[in-house]
Amino acid sequence: MSPEQVRQVLFEWFSRKNAATIVFRESVDPANDPDDSYVVVYEAVFEPTTLDQARVELSVTTDGCVAIGLETRERIAARLGVKNRRSGFAAGHEPYPLSEQGLFAILDVIAKGKIAIPTKVLPWIGLGPFGVGLFKALVMPESLETLVANGYGPVTWLQAAKQLEFSGGDHRLLHFRPWV
Repeated sequence: MSPEQVRQVLFEWFSRKNAATIVFRESVDPANDPDDSYVVVYEAVFEPTTLDQARVELSVTTDGCVAIGLETRERIAARLGVKNRRSGFAAGHEPYPLSEQGLFAILDVIAKGKIAIPTKVLPWIGLGPFGVGLFKALVMPESLETLVANGYGPVTWLQAAKQLEFSGGDHRLLHFRPWV
């Protein structure tokens, strides 16, 4: 899809959601990292007004590849009531070519709250190391199967879990309420 097509399908998808607690923001002239091998020409952010709903940010490159950033470290630290010492996303993937169906599939998983993020909290330090590539977001096996069936290719940042529950020691699993 071209960047303009991604923009149009995101607008249409979000319009159908009727998600009153989610703010949809766009940028057609986003800042770019000079060290990246790609140029981002469009960004879309779905920002919940509460911390218990998942935030997602999409970046679209000149060739229409889409990167996804799920939830920010700042929001997670605020939700857990702990310190945070760096910025970034909890999980996600670098730009990847996505079909409209694949894009809708991952956004639906996120919007329906069918995704969870494992976190680590370190005493006196706060939010531990995690981010893109360090931890995988958890989804139910049927959600992962739906993503693959709909052509969502970059599933390496996701892990199927028989149940989205675990606890122990300094690990916490963050669940998210659906957007609607």
